[in-house]
Amino acid sequence: FEMKKGYKETMLQLVLSPVNLFLNDNYQRPPVDEVLREGHISLSGLQLRAHAMFSAEGLPLGSDLLEYAWLIDVQAGSLTAKVTVPQLTCLLEWGQTFVFHVMCREFELERPKSVIICQHGIDRRICESKMTCISGPCPTSDELKYTMTRIAVDGADMYIVEHGCATNIKMGAVRIANCNLHNQSIREGISAAIQDLQLRQYIEQVNNCRVGLQPAVLRRAYWLEAGSVTLGLITADIALAADHHSKHEVQRHFLETHDTRTKRLWFLWSDDNTKNKRSKNKCGCLGGCRFFGGTVSGL
Repeated sequence: FEMKKGYKETMLQLVLSPVNLFLNDNYQRPPVDEVLREGHISLSGLQLRAHAMFSAEGLPLGSDLLEYAWLIDVQAGSLTAKVTVPQLTCLLEWGQTFVFHVMCREFELERPKSVIICQHGIDRRICESKMTCISGPCPTSDELKYTMTRIAVDGADMYIVEHGCATNIKMGAVRIANCNLHNQSIREGISAAIQDLQLRQYIEQVNNCRVGLQPAVLRRAYWLEAGSVTLGLITADIALAADHHSKHEVQRHFLETHDTRTKRLWFLWSDDNTKNKRSKNKCGCLGGCRFFGGTVSGL
């Protein structure tokens, strides 16, 4: 784990290699299939990087810096697995319970003071700098900051097995990206790409040709492919329009105010000739921002 903290930004990096998860179940099976009680999921490598951008532009003296961008990038290696349906169900139930405890409001810490600081560094109830196009109190920086999440997996080869049958799911590179300012008129959006998805179903044909010995000893299985589905490159681009156009304008004005000095969110500055080629028609999750160390050319 590494962390680099500065005045204008903080960068975090976590590297795990490899990652192994072992599962087991108590499902009743024939003695010859006792080996299926133990399953495993293996990931060749995992890298998590996070980049927080700070600014004090327009804030009163003595106030803390505010975070106007939070970028996350997760890169995973090859995923291999051999699991049964009960083991997979147990893993999904654990994940659902974990997410519930993390996201449940009942477990949130109470705010020590009732004053909520708005994007201008003062009490949101008395802020006079709020844009007139929005109703209600002045929004906070957490409500307006730019968030981006990118997930990349090199490939996956999974077997879901059970007595007499097996399913193989194999895919190439997987890319998923999400941000809350997808283009000029849409706020939140998701872009995804999956390369070469293959799904195969196998059934087992047992051949016991020798007489007088136990079937468990002489078990010779032939796996027959009962069906398959093969897909090429799959791409998807899903976006949600803002419930009111003013929210998009307020967020963009907030980001331009705090990024005007450093210009790290390139998609905000399409008029800049230096970065226009890399950020044209691209949001941050498609490469339109400076993430972590930038590029070789200094962008």
